[in-house]
Amino acid sequence: IHLGLTQRKVMQTIGAALLHDIGMLSIPPGIVNKTSRLSNNEFELLKIHTSKAARFITEVLLLPKELGIIVKQHHERFDGGGYPEGRKGTDIDISARIISVADAFDAMTSKRSYRDALSLDIVRAELEKNSGKQFDPEILKVFLNILDNHYSDILEIQKKYITKE
Repeated sequence: IHLGLTQRKVMQTIGAALLHDIGMLSIPPGIVNKTSRLSNNEFELLKIHTSKAARFITEVLLLPKELGIIVKQHHERFDGGGYPEGRKGTDIDISARIISVADAFDAMTSKRSYRDALSLDIVRAELEKNSGKQFDPEILKVFLNILDNHYSDILEIQKKYITKE
């Protein structure tokens, strides 16, 4: 909404965000839950989750192809170093660029099998470090502005639900 997207595009973004990692269900749990660094072969296998999710969304769920495209592109990087196609900049659907930021934020603020959740200060610094590299700078600016305006609410949620119990 803060980026001036149409209502249709906002709804596509929400739908794709809800389904973006559905392809992870096809990846062996031993890879998904591995506590050590993935081998090159394991990482290559993990990377196919985006394409599998896109096919599932369009061929099984029979949802619009735009949702499949967004989901397929959510691990593309603004600098072109992502996957599965190595798209760059605005060649990546704007919804995928939004989901990329949200997905990274979620990953860093959530406890993982290999580490605890990171603090908001560390997460913010990591996001800023990757502006123009992994993330679209305009989208990241909007995201960080929203984060700043709701920082105390987010900290409260993090303390209550996310950090160590």
